[in-house]
Amino acid sequence: IFGTLLLSESVEYYIGDVQRRLLLPETPILPHLGTQYIQLIQSDELVSLYTAGVWDGIDLRALNTLQNTVRMRFTKSLGYRFGADSYTALSDPIAVIDLDLESQAAVTVHPAVTAQIHTTGRVDAILAFWAVWPDARKRDCLTTQPGSTSLARDLAWGQALQFQYLS
Repeated sequence: IFGTLLLSESVEYYIGDVQRRLLLPETPILPHLGTQYIQLIQSDELVSLYTAGVWDGIDLRALNTLQNTVRMRFTKSLGYRFGADSYTALSDPIAVIDLDLESQAAVTVHPAVTAQIHTTGRVDAILAFWAVWPDARKRDCLTTQPGSTSLARDLAWGQALQFQYLS
């Protein structure tokens, strides 16, 4: 019951409800843990998909000021397999939400995060992906992180992108 974003299908409510009403206290929940990550990225291919340029001699670049830079877009809804294009990760993945499905579906939100930039570049988008693990050892990860995913996972979940305004 995961969506493109870790909590977009309300997994915490469904699992919490099932634990309270239907399961014995010792019943294990799989996966046990999950984390929603964001990462700052640069991608010329991505920019070419969401910005206006010059078309047939008409300069349309002023339309870029109308871009929606607040809403996250899901790659599968765009018909776009993000991991198939090249991009530069400007930061390490940043945990923004932790989920413990075994503890009454406890959700921990990191309200303020800091990105440690490790390379120079232009921030074109914020990439969002998740990872889940069967136990606290955090082995056997299932993730939607580009480069660690598969075609099937990209078609089922994909990633989310929040585009940044480019002047």
